[in-house]
Amino acid sequence: MQGADDRDSALEETLESLDLPPEGVAAWLEHVRAFCDAHGGRRAYADLLALLDDCDRARRRGGPP
Repeated sequence: MQGADDRDSALEETLESLDLPPEGVAAWLEHVRAFCDAHGGRRAYADLLALLDDCDRARRRGGPP
């Protein structure tokens, strides 16, 4: 099982590999979060929102934005 640092590193690498500028990644993650919030929030999308939280943490570790 991966530790939190390993998971964050993997997410950081994955986000960096997307064909989007860092601002685009941030906007895309926010768009997905807004959809979840508008359609049941944590009750309906708890796992996806937790993944988005992990992605946000990995982005912050990887640098701006």
